[in-house]
Amino acid sequence: EGSSYDTYVGGLLGVAMIENIETSSSNGTISITNTVNNVNIVGGLIGRFYNSTSDNATRNFISNSYASVDIHTSNYGSSTGASVGGLVGIASNEYADNTEIINSYATGDIYSTNGYIGGLVGQNWAILTNSFATGNIDGLSGYTDRLAAYSTFNSHYTNCYVYDAQTVSYDGNPGSVRSD
Repeated sequence: EGSSYDTYVGGLLGVAMIENIETSSSNGTISITNTVNNVNIVGGLIGRFYNSTSDNATRNFISNSYASVDIHTSNYGSSTGASVGGLVGIASNEYADNTEIINSYATGDIYSTNGYIGGLVGQNWAILTNSFATGNIDGLSGYTDRLAAYSTFNSHYTNCYVYDAQTVSYDGNPGSVRSD
């Protein structure tokens, strides 16, 4: 048992702040065996994508990008800290209208022992436009969803979708899917 720290892992970048990511991709597998009680923030493309907390910050975005990455992680800590997404683990800032994901998608399967587990984004405070996810999601505990496991009241979704055959399960057992 060791100290608990946040670990940011992405197929392309662990953390991207105040940057634009265009026509980028990642393929493969991310597998994390957690032995020191770290909280993993994992995304198929980017672990954590965020902007300045200033209300006059320039918009940053991910556009025309994808991740075809299978993710398997053992996650510790509270379910509110750990986050895994097919494209981005956490897309956040204090002002959702400054961060956007446009024309992007994720196709990998995801398993995490804990946290927010989303097909496209684990935790979302951003605008999602013309984006989708097709991978299956399996979690031992926490919150799961085919698109974004957690979204704030100021998240916006336009023309986003999930694949009908996409499954959500808990430790391999069928789970429920939100219809919203």
